[in-house]
This record gives sequence, structure tokens and C-alpha cells, in this order.
Amino acid sequence: MFAIPALVLSFDHQKMTFSAAIPAIFLAAGALADCNVALKNDFDVQVGSGCISKTDGGYILASGKNFFVQVTDSCGIDVLYLPNTWSAQSLGPC
Repeated sequence: MFAIPALVLSFDHQKMTFSAAIPAIFLAAGALADCNVALKNDFDVQVGSGCISKTDGGYILASGKNFFVQVTDSCGIDVLYLPNTWSAQSLGPC
């Protein structure tokens, strides 16, 4: 298992839509790659809510309580996008 740093967000003044009820979803990096999720340079792709771990092709979110923009990919999995215009700071293990 990999170490997962904690996540702190500082928001800019962009108007975004947030989901307050975010499911905790645990996926392997390979499972994420099997679905049609756009991995763009201006977005970190997150699954779940809270703590992030860097993987090939993006970030996998494991657990926690922060707010993210929520969409659903082609496999029906909730995928949460964190624009990189927000800052994320590692505070150590969750």
C-alpha cells in the first residue's frame, strides 16, 4: 500500500459547483485507466474524497472530507476534479 498525504485547499474566487455528499471510492490506478476519464494538464483527477496519492496519469483520492467538483466517467464511477488553480499542501500521513 502507498502512503497517502493529507490535503488542504485554498480556494480562488472562481464560482464552482460542489457536492457536499462525496462517496469514498477506492480504486487501483489500473481501474481508473480502463474508464474514459479526461486526464488534462489543468486538472488532477481524483476518486473519492480527502487524501491524495500520486499515480501514473493523475491522482487517486482515498478518503476524507474536502469538497470537489463531481462528475461520472464512462464506467459510472464518481470522479472528482480538483482544478490546479487551487493549492494542495501535503501535511503528512492521513
